[in-house]
Amino acid sequence: MIGSAEARSLHDAHPAIDLHADTLMWSRWIGYDLHARHEPPLWRGALAGHVDIPRMREGGMGAQFFGLVSLPVSKRMRGLARTIHEQIDALEETIARQPDAIRLVRKAHELEEARAAGAVGALLGIEGAHARPGGSARAAAAHRRAPARRHPGPRRGQDPPRQRDARPRRGLSGAARTWRLGRRKMRLLARTTRSVSRQ
Repeated sequence: MIGSAEARSLHDAHPAIDLHADTLMWSRWIGYDLHARHEPPLWRGALAGHVDIPRMREGGMGAQFFGLVSLPVSKRMRGLARTIHEQIDALEETIARQPDAIRLVRKAHELEEARAAGAVGALLGIEGAHARPGGSARAAAAHRRAPARRHPGPRRGQDPPRQRDARPRRGLSGAARTWRLGRRKMRLLARTTRSVSRQ
């Protein structure tokens, strides 16, 4: 990592975990290479992949949450689950090329192992619930590949998921379930950060 000795020591003790990057969307669309250094002008940073492994290492990053983007911009919602899986495929291909540089992590001990090996940890988070139509089978498939996922619900201006469970709804409302899931994610991140900082 670049920077002063004090900064390096701080990052060693408390590695940064960034909670959002859309890089895999660009890897899927245009073959953006996470292993290559990219230096887009600052004003184009949001449209140029967000991160790459050389810069993450220089910045002392411990892990990166990669958003899995489905972009439900039309009334047709088909194919969104496939879009998510294609982004996971892109990450798996990136890891396979240089497994010592980046690792998929799901739990605190996996992040610690990645750090010890000098690799950046990669976490996955599904943006919104749009990519989960089709019932429990598709949800389970997504969970197996991206278990540290997040479903904050539809974004403003976007349609809600089209397919609903045929059973009558019971218990918490959709908003309450989303709030509870968000709390679970924050607790997971807090436990991961505390565990890594104890090293």
